[in-house]
Amino acid sequence: MRAMKTTLEQLAYWAGFFDGEGCIGLYCGKSGWNHKITLSQKRIEPLKDLERLFGGRAHLRTDKAHQWDICGSQAAAFLTAVLPFLRNKARQARLYLVSRALTGRRSAIRRKARLMIMDLIKKDKHEDSI
Repeated sequence: MRAMKTTLEQLAYWAGFFDGEGCIGLYCGKSGWNHKITLSQKRIEPLKDLERLFGGRAHLRTDKAHQWDICGSQAAAFLTAVLPFLRNKARQARLYLVSRALTGRRSAIRRKARLMIMDLIKKDKHEDSI
């Protein structure tokens, strides 16, 4: 359902929006690694635009805020598109993309690398909030 084309100006806008309101998540659960991107705010219209452009899902949360969730190859495509314009989350985005490239392969070394990447993303998030 992504028939809309994005211009460089639009990608720069979405990158700024994501830099301010977005979150990059990398989680290790029982079923494996989960790569997820979320973006939350009060109005749903911009999130519906993201849904049309990149996929994912825009929805109302229980706390009455709206959220856009995207994962997998769609999330990787979104980050790849906005990466040149990101400022605050550029390092996290690159780490996310590297970690995503490691998924699907089982080995102790790859698992250790993903855990290190997860720690680096958490550290970046903490430094952003200071």
